[in-house]
Amino acid sequence: MRSYGTCAYGVRAPIIRPGDDLVNIVADSVLAVVNQKGLELKDRDIIATVVYNEAGYGCSDRHMELVAAVIYNRLKSDDFPDTVYDIVVAPKQYHPLYADPESFYGKLARDSDVWIKCQRIATKALKGEIECPDNVFYQANFTQGSEIYEIHDTSYSTTWFCYE
Repeated sequence: MRSYGTCAYGVRAPIIRPGDDLVNIVADSVLAVVNQKGLELKDRDIIATVVYNEAGYGCSDRHMELVAAVIYNRLKSDDFPDTVYDIVVAPKQYHPLYADPESFYGKLARDSDVWIKCQRIATKALKGEIECPDNVFYQANFTQGSEIYEIHDTSYSTTWFCYE
């Protein structure tokens, strides 16, 4: 038998003063509880894992944000699957194991020193706070779609972010 309920956790945060960045203070405080208690925020963590594995190796913050924004744009579109999980595991998209927190890729991301940063970027994406046109659906090491939105070079690859 399944049972449903609510668990409540206290969130410790610093004293907020005028001029403080309330959004980041609250986000950091909540993420600390989530990580400390081992709670799951599935969509956020799947996107954070994709961000880490696609752009967490020395890529710019903007590159990381665009990886998350592409997933969010697809989530809002009728042309792609309806869940973050289904977007990630769709054939010829991202590596399907990015959606499994117990996989090598999930553990690698969670054990990294940029995991919290990837979670913050994923949260921003899910809130629609990343500057990126709604019709940027493609991210690849080659061009696709109608035209290029941005190109990001690293020491090991080039990634094109392209419009529908």
